[in-house]
Amino acid sequence: MSALFKKKVKKPPALKLNHHFVFIEASINAVGPEAMSWGEASWWPQDSRLQFRRLGEGTLEIGTQFEMKVKGFMGPTFVAEVTQLIPNRLLELTYRKGFIIGQESIRIEERANGTRIDYELKYRITGLLNVVLWNLFFQKAHDRNLRQILDALKEYIMSLKAMHQERQMGDG
Repeated sequence: MSALFKKKVKKPPALKLNHHFVFIEASINAVGPEAMSWGEASWWPQDSRLQFRRLGEGTLEIGTQFEMKVKGFMGPTFVAEVTQLIPNRLLELTYRKGFIIGQESIRIEERANGTRIDYELKYRITGLLNVVLWNLFFQKAHDRNLRQILDALKEYIMSLKAMHQERQMGDG
């Protein structure tokens, strides 16, 4: 009889997945360090809608926190913490409170003819207004921005590769 009156525990909604990738015809030794400087790199687009600010000083390590701000009208601010780090291979940030809850990861994999970088955001948007704004504006802007960021990384690596090849030809 008591089973009929047990209170059901409400589970939080499942996390959604947002995935982007880029393939760069360059070695992981060239791509890895640059991709790991995500948000703080010289190649990060100046007009990116996403701004990073490291909270604290020191090297990138588990526990490092970033404040992120989406530029624009009603652009949210949130805090992320590095929760997994494998140098030049994996950077995972976790969002625990604010506009978004979940994990963002940048995974770098060596392939036979280059390097693949996968960006994944496993997320849940918090608050009804935020969900509406995400669905109407921010998700499309996020996808465009991620494409711009990955393209900027690729262009930067390819320009370094071209400069290196020119230098080798000049020395030869």
